[in-house]
Amino acid sequence: MRFILALLLASFSPAASAALEGPIHVIDADTFDVGQVRVRLHGIDAPELGQPCNTGTQQMDCGRWAKAAVQALYEGQHAQCTAHDRDRYGRVVASCATGGADIGMVLVDQGLARAYLRYSDRYALAEKAAALAGQGLWAFEIMSPESHRVARRSGQIQPGR
Repeated sequence: MRFILALLLASFSPAASAALEGPIHVIDADTFDVGQVRVRLHGIDAPELGQPCNTGTQQMDCGRWAKAAVQALYEGQHAQCTAHDRDRYGRVVASCATGGADIGMVLVDQGLARAYLRYSDRYALAEKAAALAGQGLWAFEIMSPESHRVARRSGQIQPGR
């Protein structure tokens, strides 16, 4: 009986595949507001705002560059999302689409984000293709977003660096 009750309760939790939709407001390259809900895109990882990368001759803020590119693609577009979970910051972790196209796939295909293999291998092949083609971020020298966050938390690099 307890198992059945737990199963029923789980089906009503935010981790259950709940649908949400609305206009997109880009927060950073892997986080949007969809309507009034803060959404972290499932299975991808994009540079942090302030995360540097090198073009070979100069350093630039790849997090802001990626955000601007994502804004050009999706700001104000209508998204349909399927919630998978909540992260430790309270954001809904979701897969989202516009016009039937998977946003995560588009971002990884264009080199604006990496596949976040810790959570999903859905975009792994797209990442390999983007890297081989030198698409987007793959044209730069850049630390993985996850490694950048770890280094920043441990004090190895300063915030905004």
